[in-house]
Amino acid sequence: MVGVVIALLTVLVIMQTLSVSEGVRRSVNSGSDAQVNGALALQTLQQSLLTAGYGFASSPQLLGCPVSARFGGSPVAAGAASPRFPTALVPVVIDGSDPSRNGIRTISSAKTGFAIPSRVVAPGYDPAGAVTNSRVAVQSALGIAPGDLMVLAQDASLPCEVFQVSPGAAAPGLVARADDGGWNASGHPGASYGDGSLIVDLGTLSDRRFTVAGSQLRESRFQLAAADSAPSYTAPAALFANIVGLRAFYGKDTDGDGVVDTYDQVQPASAIAWTRVLTVRLALLARSEQYEKEVVTETYPLWSVGSDETFSPAPAPCGAGRCFSFDPSAQADWKHYRYKLFETVVPLRNLIWQS
Repeated sequence: MVGVVIALLTVLVIMQTLSVSEGVRRSVNSGSDAQVNGALALQTLQQSLLTAGYGFASSPQLLGCPVSARFGGSPVAAGAASPRFPTALVPVVIDGSDPSRNGIRTISSAKTGFAIPSRVVAPGYDPAGAVTNSRVAVQSALGIAPGDLMVLAQDASLPCEVFQVSPGAAAPGLVARADDGGWNASGHPGASYGDGSLIVDLGTLSDRRFTVAGSQLRESRFQLAAADSAPSYTAPAALFANIVGLRAFYGKDTDGDGVVDTYDQVQPASAIAWTRVLTVRLALLARSEQYEKEVVTETYPLWSVGSDETFSPAPAPCGAGRCFSFDPSAQADWKHYRYKLFETVVPLRNLIWQS
């Protein structure tokens, strides 16, 4: 009887030890999952931001121009299901409508080789001309290929008009444009573009939208149909699991000294204002995969931003600095998970280099 009691006590101790050990192991592994998912998600956002503005940022006078695009004779951006075709030629759009789950949209040329804006030369493009409405005379057509989406523009105060390079070889220094049922409706582009206007090659257009929903970082991309180049967006696809928060800010140099001094979420309203945007500062919140039986997180996770820079909206005081809080309470049992915060500052190099 004594031996049986000792054996039972020994088994009980072993089982408790194994249970605690297994819980610790699972918590450590889930922490590793949060580390990997958060780091990869942050890297994905960073890579997209680094290419933002490629193909048109080298012409800063065009930044922010309203985009006019038609397909099948109807405006592409009007009445379309969200997300819509870009309504302005800008590199980055930050959606701060949900304070804890911001959206980030990056826009750039999708040319795999190079995309260099070219100058329109005489006789230019004239929609009323019998010949000048079928091609655009440019200083250099290097890299421009049939099927590319092109933007004709004068400056940011006027609409940037989109058309598609028509099939067939054009003469040197000419970009072919023929009326069709797609991007080249009759009379579009509708303005005349003379010597000194600019033409931008967007290729198939890189337009990527990142959102946080359902504890996932999701992405939707612009695409052209292979058959008729009809525009559409992919359904939001999950990139990384257990991502529950995202905040982003434009980093602006408001006094012209080359150093960011203000962070906000206000999209610049002019070309000059866009040249003052140097970085995007962002923070991403990852959650552990392991559900803990006990409450392991009592308060909302905080992002400390120090006390030197100016932020709008303003962060709340926390300790010796200031912090933004992330609200993960969309999931009722959020307190039973562990969280890890990732942050970085991404230089918008195409704006800085104007490349």
